[in-house]
Amino acid sequence: KQWYQRRVAITAGILGVMTYPFIKCQVWGLCYDGRSLNNLPKPSPDKKRHVVMSTRSDFDGTVKVFGELGYSVSAPSGAGNKLGHVIRGLAVAYYCPLASTFQWDTCGPHAILRSLGGDIVTFDKTPLSYDHSMGPNPAFIAYMTEAHLDSILKIAKG
Repeated sequence: KQWYQRRVAITAGILGVMTYPFIKCQVWGLCYDGRSLNNLPKPSPDKKRHVVMSTRSDFDGTVKVFGELGYSVSAPSGAGNKLGHVIRGLAVAYYCPLASTFQWDTCGPHAILRSLGGDIVTFDKTPLSYDHSMGPNPAFIAYMTEAHLDSILKIAKG
């Protein structure tokens, strides 16, 4: 008998688990082969308050541009934390204009976002993908609804 190693090319996050020990909360999401499961309802962000997560390195510029259009901008530390805000409905998007995150920062949260109907895409709307290089991600936007993605992209492209 010959044994063959089958290498499956998976370019999207499949399963993600995030733990919030201080609020005693754990969220997970699975998105694979057209099926989605998770342990939380799709968040519905406050309609009156549009919060966008951003990086600290471009914080002043982001605040100026997004603030003029009614968004408030927050830059807590950690990419996973910012993605968690989008997942839990505390923010409408995470705008990351620089290649400042890595695949291990986004892969798990990306799976949770996808299981809820959101996604992480580059500025040309290409879904963020993963390979074995574990290199840096390009600039991206994480979002829960297409409407927020479109408005964030309009702002980002000026």
